[in-house]
Amino acid sequence: MKKKLLVLLAMSGLLAGCSFSIFNESSPTSFLSSDSGTSSVSSGKSSSANPSSSPVGVSSSSNSSVHAKGAYTIMVYMCGSNLESDYAPHGETPEYTGLATANIKEMLSVDLPDDVNVIIETGGCTEWETDYGISYTRIGRWHCEDGSLVSDAQLGQADMGRELTFQNFMEWGLKSYPADHYGVVLWDHGGAMGGCCYDDNYDDDSLYNSEVHNALGRAFKSVGRTEKLDWIGYDCCLMSVQDIADFNSDYFDYMVASQELEPGEGWDYDTWLSEIATDVSIDTPTLLGSIADGFVSKCAQIGSSDATLSVLDLSKASAYRSAWEAMAAELSGVVDSSFKWIDFKTLCNKGLRFGYYDDKYKYYYDVFDVRSWCDDMQADATFGGIDSVVDVETALGDYVIHDSYGGHYQDDPKPCGLNFFCPVSGYSDSATYSSDETNFATWRSLVAEYGSFYFLR
Repeated sequence: MKKKLLVLLAMSGLLAGCSFSIFNESSPTSFLSSDSGTSSVSSGKSSSANPSSSPVGVSSSSNSSVHAKGAYTIMVYMCGSNLESDYAPHGETPEYTGLATANIKEMLSVDLPDDVNVIIETGGCTEWETDYGISYTRIGRWHCEDGSLVSDAQLGQADMGRELTFQNFMEWGLKSYPADHYGVVLWDHGGAMGGCCYDDNYDDDSLYNSEVHNALGRAFKSVGRTEKLDWIGYDCCLMSVQDIADFNSDYFDYMVASQELEPGEGWDYDTWLSEIATDVSIDTPTLLGSIADGFVSKCAQIGSSDATLSVLDLSKASAYRSAWEAMAAELSGVVDSSFKWIDFKTLCNKGLRFGYYDDKYKYYYDVFDVRSWCDDMQADATFGGIDSVVDVETALGDYVIHDSYGGHYQDDPKPCGLNFFCPVSGYSDSATYSSDETNFATWRSLVAEYGSFYFLR
């Protein structure tokens, strides 16, 4: 079993992936279970008993029909976790439940045309606060139709933090709901290089960066796809990290994610889905910019104004990585003594950092704003001679095409839309930044030389 950032569990209350207040809307009363082939009526909470310790593995949904090719398919990988079952900051008394259910209600509120499909895979929690018949003991596959959540398949329990589960979800969506355009949303907690989608039923196992990448590669091969998908979005905390974006550039044109922690209310689903429903040919950067702006606006309305969400043009990922790696190579020639390593750590902590709590909790996720770092480096007496940092800032300007932020982030220094990872806190473990998790080999080698990063060697 791979290691985790255990601090994520203690911070679960504010690591909300994507969620909204529960609305008093009417719910559908019948669902087609692909297990039995018959209709069944279900409402209210699911049982919260623990699932079997020997789960049935998820397989591709052979019993799901293949639909006619549409204009747009939105694929939502919804790991409910404690956001659905018992959301509570810092392990305190739960404040509310049903955050995944609330997002589903947002999706169902949109009047979708026949050529737009919103499909959802549910799992990852010990209880569903739902009117839709979603079971905690199964992986559920659904689509939104005429304001109702319709079941495509009810599969055996499986770990949503496992590579194979995500792979099979992608295969199902690509095979069963072909479209001209695709958007993929990962919904749950996020922890930067610690991954996303923490399954409550499996010791909070998460999807690491390498697992998402491997799953996508195998899914593409399985369905015979060679063309990139339009975009991937993380409705999770802290996932706008250069290593994550770089991996996703193999399979997507764009990425939308947050540098900072996300509040529980998450993305404004009904607004941006309505934009697709109104115009299926909507330009991808325009759509993702709307997602970002809508999220920050909603956060301001609920009093969580310190929000960020940015859009990356992944066609620029290679150029950006080359610039960063050149800077890392030049930097490695400067940090060649212990006192300069101390200066290096000070430089990291000087700029904007994210996922940081007050002195009571002292949690770090070791992610820092790229532009803030570059500006501070140029002004630093020790590292001001690193000329290649200018090239990083130029490449960054091409890479981040939309950056929304609110609250105190409107003051200088403003966030740039992209983070880098540097394990200065001591909270990150060896799995967090193994060589499998990044293409930034020169940078990883550089930080591995720092004495307190001994676990990377």
